[in-house]
Amino acid sequence: TLDRSSAASDVYKRQWLYNNVISLDFEDLLPTITISIINETTGVTIYLENYNNLNSIIIDLSTEKSGYYLIRIEYDDIILEGNFVLE
Repeated sequence: TLDRSSAASDVYKRQWLYNNVISLDFEDLLPTITISIINETTGVTIYLENYNNLNSIIIDLSTEKSGYYLIRIEYDDIILEGNFVLE
């Protein structure tokens, strides 16, 4: 699973990482949101997308190398970050 802060519990309805696929379900429809994923070893951003009216998303990372990653979710004035490992 993704590690997350307690503040994120107000945002997420459900979140998981399975077979290098991330699934995020949000409690509410988020009008504008930016999701980025960064390889923590190299510092390279491997995923960066802006969305409008999002309440769930699936991100397939099966083509990425194994390693440590950071996911960053930004909306309104809130920034949520979580760490995960791809194997």
